[in-house]
Amino acid sequence: MIPMEKKKQRKKKKVNTSSPLYLLIPLAVAYSFIFFTKRTPDPDSAALDSSQIDSGIAQTTTVPEYAETTADGSGALTVTTAATLLSGNAAALTSVQTSYLLPVTVTTTAALTVPVTETQPAAASGNRQVFVTFDDGPCKNTPQVLSILDQYGAKATFFTVGCFVDVYAENAAEIVRHGNLIACHSFTHEMDQTYASVDSFANELEQWKQSVTNACGQLPDKLVFRFPGGSTTRYAKDVRAGAIQRLDAGGWLYFDWNAGDNDKWQKGNTENLPDEQYFMKSYRECINWFNEKPDEPVILLLHETEIGTVNILPQILQDLIDRGYSFHLLSERTESYIKDPV
Repeated sequence: MIPMEKKKQRKKKKVNTSSPLYLLIPLAVAYSFIFFTKRTPDPDSAALDSSQIDSGIAQTTTVPEYAETTADGSGALTVTTAATLLSGNAAALTSVQTSYLLPVTVTTTAALTVPVTETQPAAASGNRQVFVTFDDGPCKNTPQVLSILDQYGAKATFFTVGCFVDVYAENAAEIVRHGNLIACHSFTHEMDQTYASVDSFANELEQWKQSVTNACGQLPDKLVFRFPGGSTTRYAKDVRAGAIQRLDAGGWLYFDWNAGDNDKWQKGNTENLPDEQYFMKSYRECINWFNEKPDEPVILLLHETEIGTVNILPQILQDLIDRGYSFHLLSERTESYIKDPV
């Protein structure tokens, strides 16, 4: 048992803060703060080593994902990633993030602020020309397509649908700002309406022109058209000749295609391959047709509305470069190209 007077003494006892041990505590805290602060860099200002710069997006980078907005707005369906965008470019990410794609959790690192060096087309072998074309847009995928084209120094002709130009006006304007050609693919892409009569066909041309003028401020210097379904579609059989007369009278050029990736022809996928594998196989089979006729221009049909095509676009562009093709716009042509009616 402790005597009462000793208990009182303990209560009155004060801590001696002048002890050398207590003087060390503030120093230890300050050192810890400095040490750990230096070891945790600010992701927006972290220095990059050469491997990060060369690779664009380093392996340590958290890759952003983007999701398509679902019916309830939850954005649960993953569509693509920044790696697919070939980005490494903050501007490219921003253009996609702000248009029709819902950003999921995004964590950027300094690697994303380093512009990726654009791949320039290889010197053309002979007169190998390719006219890359995209049908049925603009759409939510258009900014991603434009970013990939820029990465490879490529230009393309976008056959747009007027009613979609109205909906995606900013994306339509971006097509032009990136140095590509905005072209006409009718106003509605409704076969029964577009080809109801020659006058109905001509009316859709005028409606498209108004939509593009509203979105882009002006029409392109040269008007270029592609028949919905192609010029030989059975829907256009009764109006084809009259439609061509109207196009000629209006100073339009018009084009079908002679190559593609079959992204709208699933019946050809007899092996039940995954979409991207089937599209790439179809493209290679088509482009190989031109090995024996290198001077014949390739008019390549793709659809920006097909995410599988968007995902393999880098492979297609690189393959064309490797084969010695240079990229051109259909507005550079002086004559139209359509297939003979069946």
